[in-house]
Amino acid sequence: MSPGQETCFPFLVNPASFAGHQTSMSTLDLCLLLVTFGGFLSGGWAIYWARGHAYPGRALWGQWLFTCTIAISGLMALVAAFAKAQGLAPLSVLTTLLVVGMLWEY
Repeated sequence: MSPGQETCFPFLVNPASFAGHQTSMSTLDLCLLLVTFGGFLSGGWAIYWARGHAYPGRALWGQWLFTCTIAISGLMALVAAFAKAQGLAPLSVLTTLLVVGMLWEY
């Protein structure tokens, strides 16, 4: 690809060609990405356990796991908001969808 040629996939271009732009992911954004994926897994697992009516003990553990997942997600969202991190939006959307998933009556 020639230097002046435009592409519709800018992430495929050599990062050195974006002069003045940040090309590396910050440690906070990487941490937020990991918390988002971990929150998705643990939140989904917690909802599955909390909705289980066959084992009341497992339902209690699911509720506690869900509460811890939402608390950790909220604390990380607060840190991301103060740092103006890029990973705040996906984390907030995931947290909102987990709460909707837990409160949804089927």
